[in-house]
Amino acid sequence: MNGRTALGAGRLAGAALLALGLVACAGEDDSMLEIVGSLEGARFADEHHDDDHEGEEHGDEETEADHVEPAPVAAAPEEPEPEPAAVAAAPTHDPNDGVKAVRPANLPKGLQYLAFDDVAWPDYEPLDMRDVDAEAYGTDQFPAEVARLNGAHVAFDGYMVPVDFEDRRVTNFILSRYLPGCCFGVMPRMDEWIEVEVQIDGGVEYFPYQIVRVTGTFEVGEVLDDYGYVRSIYRIKADEVEEQL
Repeated sequence: MNGRTALGAGRLAGAALLALGLVACAGEDDSMLEIVGSLEGARFADEHHDDDHEGEEHGDEETEADHVEPAPVAAAPEEPEPEPAAVAAAPTHDPNDGVKAVRPANLPKGLQYLAFDDVAWPDYEPLDMRDVDAEAYGTDQFPAEVARLNGAHVAFDGYMVPVDFEDRRVTNFILSRYLPGCCFGVMPRMDEWIEVEVQIDGGVEYFPYQIVRVTGTFEVGEVLDDYGYVRSIYRIKADEVEEQL
């Protein structure tokens, strides 16, 4: 029994005692009967009032029971940041630096590997820049360390610059220290390129922008063209030309 029900019961009991006392004192007086009827009406109204309050309380309880807190929404997992793409390493060799000497580990007997540094003559002056009556240099006029290479069987690396073709095969070419190019290439000195005469029937394949290794007989000395200008100071009569990967 809650507080409102106990209060109603107390009111009812008090009203009943008051009614009994009035009846005993007044006997059959009609006015007393009216008072009792009024008290009965009050009791009925009070009971209904308590029922209404109990209904409101139950309604409040049901509302609280029906109220469900929303479940917490799980936060979306954070996506890991993509790792930066690997950056390719910059090439360590600049073609403008010229061919780098890569000396073979095992050379056939009698074959000598040469690089452009081995035949360098930076102070060389062509015939047309010397005295008017000067003659072409023979082998003896070259530096001693270069002159002694005349006639040697050598292997030499460089870039191929074709001069003559036969049926799409190269028969003569320039072996250059530098990669050829119209705008960004380096102009080689006379001691930085070699005239190559291919001794192989049918010529050789053209390898553009690739280093090739030429094997053959090395010649030292000035050779003039038909107009009296120096055509080359180094030459190789090639019996083998291979691409170097």
